[in-house]
Amino acid sequence: MQRCELLRAGAAALGLALLPGRPRASRYPNRPVRLLVGFPAGSASDARARLAAQHLGAALQQPFVVENIPGNAATLAASLALRAEADGHTLLVSSHGPLVIAPLVNPHVKLDPARAFATLGLLSNGGYVLLVRADAPYRSVADLVVAARARPGKLSYSSSGTGSGNHLLMEMLKQATGTDLLHVPYKGASPSLNDLAGGIVDASFETWIPAAPLVEAGKLRPLAVTAAQREAFLPRTPTLAEAGHPEVNGDFWVGLFAPAATPRPVQALLAQATRQMLALPEYQAAVQQAGSGVKLLDDAELAGFLPQEVARWRPVLQRLKLAA
Repeated sequence: MQRCELLRAGAAALGLALLPGRPRASRYPNRPVRLLVGFPAGSASDARARLAAQHLGAALQQPFVVENIPGNAATLAASLALRAEADGHTLLVSSHGPLVIAPLVNPHVKLDPARAFATLGLLSNGGYVLLVRADAPYRSVADLVVAARARPGKLSYSSSGTGSGNHLLMEMLKQATGTDLLHVPYKGASPSLNDLAGGIVDASFETWIPAAPLVEAGKLRPLAVTAAQREAFLPRTPTLAEAGHPEVNGDFWVGLFAPAATPRPVQALLAQATRQMLALPEYQAAVQQAGSGVKLLDDAELAGFLPQEVARWRPVLQRLKLAA
C-alpha cells in the first residue's frame, strides 16, 4: 500500500474526515509540522502534544513532530515558535503558566500572548494536586499549614518554573494561610517531583500525569485537589475548598497555538482538524484516563481565549503582588 493510502486509512480509523485542501502543489501542510513544547518529556503538555501529533498527523497527511524545548520557565518554546516562519509548520503546545502567567510576572519574558498567538484548541483542561512525601508528617492541608506557620521560611515547595501554574497556586495558598514557604523553581515537572520524593523540597502542586507514578508507587501523598469537586482518580482526596481554602483554585489547560501571523486559511484548517480530534471518543477517553477533560471552543471562544485568560489572571497576580 502506498504512503498516502496508509495515511488515509489511518485517518479513517481514527474517525477524522480528511480535510479538503487547495491544489496539491500549494496544499498545507506540505512538510512535517513541528509541535514545540516548553516542558520535558513526561510532562502533561508533552503527553497532550504526542497524543495530538498522532491524530493530527493522520488527519492532515503529514507527520506532526514533537520537540521538547524546556528553558526560561518554559517560555523558550514560545519564543522559538515566533521566530519560525509563520506558515503553519511550526506550532506551540503550551499551558497557562508559561504562556499567560510568566509574561505577567517576569519582566524578562517579552511576550504578549494575546497578540502573538492564535488559539487553535484546548487539548485538555484539568486541575492540580497538592503533594508531599509519603513519609512526611503532613496528612492534611491543615498539618502542612501548621508546620509552615511554626517554621516561617524553613519549609520549601517546588514548581515547574517561576510564573508556572503550580508556583502561582502555592503563592495563593501562602497568602490565604499567612505562611511563608521557600520557592524552588525547576525546569519541568519531572525534576520537581523527583526532588519532592527525595526530600529535597517539602511540597508541590502538580498535575496528575507526571505525579501519578510516584503516588501509585507510595512515594508521594496527595493532600488536596484544586478542582471544584473530588477527582475520580483520587476519590478520597478532598478539594481545597473542603480543606477550608476555596479561594485557592486554578485549572491547568494545555492548548495548541499558532503564531498570529499564520495565514488565516491555515489557522482555520488547523482549528477544524483540532476540533474534530477533540470530539473523538477515543481522544476524550485517553485524556480522561490521564485525569483531565476536554473543552470544545467555538470560533468566537478561540479568538477570545488568550485575551480573557490575561484579563482573568492579571488582577490575581496584582493582589498577590507578583505582577511585573
